[in-house]
Amino acid sequence: MKAWIKKEKDGDTLKRLIFIKMRYSGLSVNKASGRVGASKSTGYNWQNAWNESGCDGLQRQYGDGRPSKLSDEQMEELYRLLGEREHWTVKEVVELVFQKFSVEYSASQITRILKYKLKLHYMKPYSTDYRRPEGAEVIQDKNATDEQKHGCWLL
Repeated sequence: MKAWIKKEKDGDTLKRLIFIKMRYSGLSVNKASGRVGASKSTGYNWQNAWNESGCDGLQRQYGDGRPSKLSDEQMEELYRLLGEREHWTVKEVVELVFQKFSVEYSASQITRILKYKLKLHYMKPYSTDYRRPEGAEVIQDKNATDEQKHGCWLL
């Protein structure tokens, strides 16, 4: 038991293992579950899971949840559509999904889809100044000294 507790990384599973350890030390389900911040009925569920499957029974059981409104093919199509442009806002993706697939998602749902399902990353774009002229890099290079072009500043 001590070895499992020592190597466990998941906080929820660790809490369940500590509960089981307390049960073996003689505490009641009510007291042991109270000490780890769980209800009495949750304690009985953990105890039953331990009795049936041991440590594996205490691991998180991820449910499938509600099926996605978009099929796997539609997700692939969305990923391809997002690749056509460099930057997207969440609001733009919400509108894109509605236009292409007639499916409504909230901004938080789209954020989760982008992050967890499509494995995309949020990045804050560089700010742009509306007063910046077209071809500013060329103008800057033309007016810059050799030291400035190469990033070397002489004082």
